[in-house]
Amino acid sequence: MKFNEFGRSMIEMLGVLAIIGVLSVGAIAGYSKAMMKYKLNKQTEQLSWLLNVMYQYKSQWIFDDRFVSLLPYYKKLGLIPENMLKDSNYYLYDVFGQKIDMTTNGCNPVCTGLILHYYINNGSLELCSNVIKTISNFHEVIYGLGMGQSEEDESSYQTYFLGDKYCTTKCLKSLSLQQIDEMCRTCEGTDSCSIYATYQIND
Repeated sequence: MKFNEFGRSMIEMLGVLAIIGVLSVGAIAGYSKAMMKYKLNKQTEQLSWLLNVMYQYKSQWIFDDRFVSLLPYYKKLGLIPENMLKDSNYYLYDVFGQKIDMTTNGCNPVCTGLILHYYINNGSLELCSNVIKTISNFHEVIYGLGMGQSEEDESSYQTYFLGDKYCTTKCLKSLSLQQIDEMCRTCEGTDSCSIYATYQIND
């Protein structure tokens, strides 16, 4: 007398579980990649908005020898996206939670500019690269792009590439992927690295 076997062996069950595991890992990896792409696009959108605001209102400033935050002024005009505001009168925060400030340049070297600082706290090459690419899209109107490794020590800041009106050799519009990578690697191993874009008010 024969009986139908409806059960499954342990080996078969383990095989099914292994397949499910592989599919789950692939789905999670795909989701993570899609989410990162979404955030990078959102970051580009946020930074582009801030750079446009600074450009549109740059001629309204008269400078002295102090660093002056532009954020209260822009907030009063309703120009700052609500999702970038936290409990701070000085900093904004992007989609990755990285802080941003917008100030006058404190007469460094002369009282003629505005500066946007993007602070990288996690040393991410992908975030750094995206920020530099976004700033480089404004090569026709900004003075320059640079990087620094200390918020307190101004001597660590260096302007690497200049906008169209000022460049002779190191031009922002001709920035290569290799140069971006080299710049971003200067941020590795530091918690206080930042990228900055500067506008001159007298162009």
